[in-house]
Amino acid sequence: MQIFQSVILGIIQGVTEFLPISSSAHLFIAPWLLNWKENPLVFDIILHAGTLSAIIVYFRREWTGLFRSFFLGGGEGKPGRAQGNRRILTGLVIASLPILAVGFFFGERVEEIFRSPQHIASALGIFGVALFFADYLGKKAHSLDEVTTKAAFIIGLAQVLALMPGASRSGVTISAALLLGFKKEDAVRFSFMMGGPVILAATVYGVIKMGGLLYSIGIGTVLLGFASSFLSSILAIHILITYIRRRGFAVFALYRVALSAVILTLVFFRY
Repeated sequence: MQIFQSVILGIIQGVTEFLPISSSAHLFIAPWLLNWKENPLVFDIILHAGTLSAIIVYFRREWTGLFRSFFLGGGEGKPGRAQGNRRILTGLVIASLPILAVGFFFGERVEEIFRSPQHIASALGIFGVALFFADYLGKKAHSLDEVTTKAAFIIGLAQVLALMPGASRSGVTISAALLLGFKKEDAVRFSFMMGGPVILAATVYGVIKMGGLLYSIGIGTVLLGFASSFLSSILAIHILITYIRRRGFAVFALYRVALSAVILTLVFFRY
């Protein structure tokens, strides 16, 4: 892999992991369109480490508050804050369980079945439409510290759909949270933060399975891939949280549908 390719793929991973437009779809489609060789699976470890680091760094205050409230009972002096933080942390754990269980047993098989331009384009379009209607129909009334065990589990079940390339982990979880009545910014924050345990598990699993192959990529490629993924992730998180305070998700839904149409058109003419 060339160094410039690692930088480009790192940027794609960072931006599309958090914008609800599917990182797996873009990481597959970009090399496909550019006639690059398929990404080495071990390179995914580097990209996921970058996005994981971004989640930890960007939400460092939230993580500190959650763990302090859960283990020490602290609530930063505000009534009900400790209880709300404990509810959020419990919800994040519960929401992570379905995809960890299903992904461990069936994740590779699901990706193998659906990893084709046609399937990816279909997932982009279908879940893009779902995001549009979730944004339109959602009541946007509940705050994050009101998350219940039931709501967290439902959002976690939605996250399982992200095992299909093109579905988008952030897209399906934000859609589920919106349909459950959460405010836009709270839906985004919960989606991003619940990505922490999942991406951590994927990174650890990748290191155990393929970590020994990292040296074959080259130190420059590794460092630049990680850095570009980390920095673009930080930027994407900030942009989306800032953007949806004033606007909705329609632009992302329309982008997904348009990209789906473009891919299907290219597939038709190529084959």
